[in-house]
Parts: sequence; C-alpha cells; structure tokens
Amino acid sequence: MKNITYEYQRANAPDNYPAIDSRLSRHHIISYPFMRTFAEILIRFRDDPEVDAAKREQIRALIDAFKRNNHITGANDAALIVYLCWSRPNLFIGPSSAYRDDDPSQRMEELPLLLNSRVRESAKKVKELWNGVSSSYLVGEKDTRISISVDERKVPDFLIAFLNYVNLPNDIHDTKCSEWLVVCETDPKNLRYRFYIHLLSERRMQEELHNKLRYKFVLKKDQDKVVQEPVVVIHQLGDKKCLGETRKALPDSEDRRFAECLK
Repeated sequence: MKNITYEYQRANAPDNYPAIDSRLSRHHIISYPFMRTFAEILIRFRDDPEVDAAKREQIRALIDAFKRNNHITGANDAALIVYLCWSRPNLFIGPSSAYRDDDPSQRMEELPLLLNSRVRESAKKVKELWNGVSSSYLVGEKDTRISISVDERKVPDFLIAFLNYVNLPNDIHDTKCSEWLVVCETDPKNLRYRFYIHLLSERRMQEELHNKLRYKFVLKKDQDKVVQEPVVVIHQLGDKKCLGETRKALPDSEDRRFAECLK
C-alpha cells in the first residue's frame, strides 16, 4: 500500500461553463471530494516508472485526449485538476442543495433515471474499482489535508477506467421534471410523503421553488419509477395544509427540463 497526502481545496466550476439560476446546481454523480482525490492520484501515478509501460502509455494518451477536449494547453496541472473534478459526464443539473431533501454529500448519487446508459455503467465501474484500490474514508470537505492509502498494483486499471469515464462525449445531464419527486415536510411521526413533481401545476411548482417552507425535491430511485395511481398528499403543517392534486401527469410534462420550471 502507498500513502498519498495532499492539500485539499475545492475549486469552482471552470469559467467557460454557462451560468445557471441560483436555485439550481451542477450536482456530481461521483462526489467532488472523490473526483479531487482521483485527480491527485492521477497526477502522482501518470509517470510512475513502476507502472506497466503499456498501461502508463494508455494513461498518458487518455490524459492528452482529455486536455484536448477541454482546451487545456501545456503542463497545467491546476487546470487539469479543475476540469477533472468538473468533468461534464459526471454532472447533472437539478435543484440546489437548499431545495433537495436527499443530497448525498460525499456518497455517490443515485443515477438520474434518464442518464445515458454508457455514463451510468462507466460511473458504476469507477466506483467498483475504487473500492478495490482504497478502503480509506474521506472524512469531509472541512479538512484541508487529505491522507489516503492505495493499493498501487490496482491503481493503473482504476485510472484507465476513470479517464475513460471523464472522456465520454456526453455533456452535463439536464434533468427532466419526471426525474424528481416532491417531498412534503415530515409529520410528527417522521413519516415522509412523496408525490410526482408534475402532479403540481406549473404555477404551484414555481411558487414552491421560490418559497422553501413546504416542499423539497428528491431524485427518483428505481423503486419510484412507476406509480400505479394518482397520489393524494394531505399533511398538516402548522395551520396550513399541503395538498397534492390528484390529476394524472400530462404526456408532455415528462420531457420538460427541470430548469424550465424556474422561468
């Protein structure tokens, strides 16, 4: 096992990424702290003479491809790390953490339902291989110094999978309304009621995005894919009630971008 220690700092998204509404965020499928760690390992191992020569050349070729795709010139490791941490296939746009009830922090996101299958499988492979490379736990973004142990024999195959992932041609996934559920605030028994976001009228949805008192959003899980009947949600919240309409979703609501609800 080899120990790697580095100074952790969180960088903002690259300047050439389009601006988005403040109520939205670019969420990481593989969380930022892990992407930052993977980038650091890549920098440390890309020229390691102990790595098999053929795999070392493959890693270098994939790095060069990533730099070309992201217009990174010269030996600019700082820019390389930023773009790796914010690689487009690893991002999706949805409600900001303030509007989410299921933000995973450092854990891997539940993959958006409409995410490209190639991205989905590639992200899973990176996660699986990482579990064999290191058992270290990243303790949090409040720490400025990260120290982890890695199995250097397994690092090259992991880095190749990681670079294949960030080199996928897919752009940032812009989630649809149909990929989110609404969560009514917890009741006194801590029971949670969920219903489809598109059961709310468009006007009501906009109101809830401006007013955080009553609803937050959660990314749909596999078990949430199908709801057999329209859902009614009635919940006492102080002297108010939150009521989910019982009408069925309109066919065209499935393809509405979540960001369109903010306009």
